[in-house]
Formats: sequence, structure tokens, C-alpha cells
Amino acid sequence: MLRATSWTASRIRRAPLSAFAVLAITFSWLVWIPAAVLVPDLAVVAVVLGAFGPAVAGAVVVAATGGGLRAWLRDMAVWRIPARWWLAALLLPLVIPLARVFVLVGTDEPLLLEQSLARLPTFLAATAVTALVFGGQEELGWRGYLLPRLQRRVGPLAASLLIGALWAAWHLPGYLLPQGVVGGPFVGQPFWIYLAFVMGLSVAFTWLYNGTRGSVLVCMVLHGAVNNAALLTPADPSLLDDPGAAPAINLAPAVATPALAVLLLLLGRRWLRRPALRPDTTGVEVGDTDTQR
Repeated sequence: MLRATSWTASRIRRAPLSAFAVLAITFSWLVWIPAAVLVPDLAVVAVVLGAFGPAVAGAVVVAATGGGLRAWLRDMAVWRIPARWWLAALLLPLVIPLARVFVLVGTDEPLLLEQSLARLPTFLAATAVTALVFGGQEELGWRGYLLPRLQRRVGPLAASLLIGALWAAWHLPGYLLPQGVVGGPFVGQPFWIYLAFVMGLSVAFTWLYNGTRGSVLVCMVLHGAVNNAALLTPADPSLLDDPGAAPAINLAPAVATPALAVLLLLLGRRWLRRPALRPDTTGVEVGDTDTQR
């Protein structure tokens, strides 16, 4: 057992980023797939537990490469940041309902603005819960571990796109399993639509992460807000629940997030350039925060 453990740690140290990807997918899929096939009644439990895959992968790789888990968690807990970044985490996902409004204007469907505003408290409460256990915990891995190390090698933009591709692939069981235990916002539509959505979204996460000196907490809030942004769409919820009911309305977010990424590249490229390097307390160089005001 000791030899096997030593061999595994050695392999992780040799290719930590690849090990992270394999571990994240393996952990999550080993939870989701058996649950979908054998016990679909436990769907919610499976979704929550499986979503810890990236966080577990990050912890395993940090430990195997000689880093301190406490230091790793402490480095992610950046919360003393300007209020505008917290506001950005809540406002950026509004591109999703706004894109749908743009489509709705060209249809016969009514704009239910009052109902949308009435759901604002629900959106904020759901965002808080989701940030902790229904998706936000993924950020401990995607942005807390992978992003600072990957952008050190290839730069922020390329790192964003690579993470986006991995992030989308990690969700594949939701599109392949008939039970749909691990659903995404575009289940029932071609997977490339979700891929485009996540790739654009990943750039926004990097912009927020680098702009806040590496705050994973604010990325968790962004994740929670994205997952609940549909609540603010001023439309009949049945149009969003059935991908075939209004294809253009459901396709709109997959166009909106890449457009947002382009906008951030044009206006916020300060945070999407290759960052300077500094050593962090886990022994890995990450983006320099001294020049980020």
C-alpha cells in the first residue's frame, strides 16, 4: 500500500495539472454515473457530492506535490476587495436573461417584467446557497487550484479556454445519461451549445479572479449567480424548461457569454494579460497581486 501511494504521488508530481483533470473527472463521474443508473431518486445528493470533484482533485494534488492544504485554502479566502467586484459577480450573469429578452422582443411572447423583478429576492437567496453547495464549490478546484497554475504556463486567455473545455467535458454525464441526473442549462440540446456557453463564461471568471487578486470567494458568488440567472428572465418559465419550445431563447446564453468574453478582452484586458509571477504559500507561482489595484 505504501509503495502504491508513493508511486501515485510521484506520478501526480510529474504532471500535476493533468492529474488534477483526471482526478476531478474520475471522482465526479464515479458519483454521478452509478447514481443515475442505479439510484436516480438520489439525484440531488449525487449532484452535490459529485460537484466536489474539482475541490477534491485540487486538495489531492496540493498534498501530493508537497503543498500545505491550510495555506492553499487560506490563499483562496480573499474577501477584502472593492465592492465593485462583488457587484460585478452579481451583474455579469445578467447577460443571460438580457440575451433572452433580446430574442423575446422579436417574438409574440410577452415580457413578464414584474414577475422577473419579484423573483429578485429568490435569485439572491438561491445565489448564496448555490455558491456554497450547488456549484460554487467547484471553484475551489477550477479557479482555486487550476487557473493560477495554468495561466502561469500559457497566460490568462489560453488558460481560460482550456479550463472552459475541461469544465464542459466534466459535465458530459448530464448530456449522455438518459436520467439527466447531472443536468446543465442546455440538456436536450447539442453539447456544443453548452461548450460555447462555458468557454465564454470561463473568460469572465478569469477576469474576475485576476482583478480581485485571486479571490475564489467572489468566483463562487459568480458561479451561484450564473446558475440562477434564469430566474430573472422575464418570460414564461415553461419556455426555459423545454429546449424545444423556444430554441432561440434557449440558445441565446450560448451566444451571450462568448460576446461577454470578447467585451472583457476589449475593455478589461488589463486582467486578461499574462500576469507577473510571485511565489504563493503552497510553493507554486501564481499571478502577482502587487500590480493589480
